[in-house]
Amino acid sequence: KSSLYQSPRIYDLALGIMHGSNLQRRYEHISEHIGENDRILDVGCGSCMLSNFVSGKYHGIDLNSKFIKRAQKKGLDVVKTDITKFDRFHEFDTCVIVDILHHISPNHPEFLKRVVTESKNRVIVCEPYVPEGRYEIVNKISKWLDYDGINDSGDWLKKNDLWNFFNEFGPDRLYELEDNIIAVYKKY
Repeated sequence: KSSLYQSPRIYDLALGIMHGSNLQRRYEHISEHIGENDRILDVGCGSCMLSNFVSGKYHGIDLNSKFIKRAQKKGLDVVKTDITKFDRFHEFDTCVIVDILHHISPNHPEFLKRVVTESKNRVIVCEPYVPEGRYEIVNKISKWLDYDGINDSGDWLKKNDLWNFFNEFGPDRLYELEDNIIAVYKKY
């Protein structure tokens, strides 16, 4: 397990360093698609960064016990649950999936199809891609740092592959933000 996943504080610090001001921009963009009174499910919530950007009823699920305990101490509604076995997506107005698909690769297509199909109103997905021209050693270091000790850390997709993957599920909106692609799926 990477040291990033040993402590929520280290995780938050590392994400801040890796993403810089883009980290906050990602959550600002995501929150623009969420209704003020929505019941929100943060799928693979990690350290619950999304909770700082939404006003609706927040609920998070993750498998990292340390992250869950810290969030519960802060008063957040979070539970330790395997996202691939979760069966209550239909109970939430908005399901948000940030930086998760590469953790559950190669099962990410089945997972996203299930979430989009079973969700109540809206699914928002933000996933990083491998920037063109990045040195292979940087890719290997990134993969090592991103190993959560729970899932077999899959490979990040390249930009065009990720774009095409999201398009397979008919997004209402699909756009790029820095080295991430954000897909918004709506049912209404």
